[in-house]
Amino acid sequence: MTTLVWAYKPLQELQGQTGFVECDEALAKDLIDSGEAQDLSVGGFHLKEIESAEYATKEMTPAKRRAAKSKSVDDKE
Repeated sequence: MTTLVWAYKPLQELQGQTGFVECDEALAKDLIDSGEAQDLSVGGFHLKEIESAEYATKEMTPAKRRAAKSKSVDDKE
């Protein structure tokens, strides 16, 4: 049987995959017991952030908005 685990860091046992990863139940139990992965039953709020250089976050700034052109009553379509 297979199950899903939350792999918050690349693991050799999971071929470097992160996020929701499907694996054998025995492997999942070993990874969860060792703290290398998390059981989904802890709930989404308690899942750890993915630890990887590939997924580094950066500061985001709001996009600049252009002023909308206004139509006058005299403009015809």
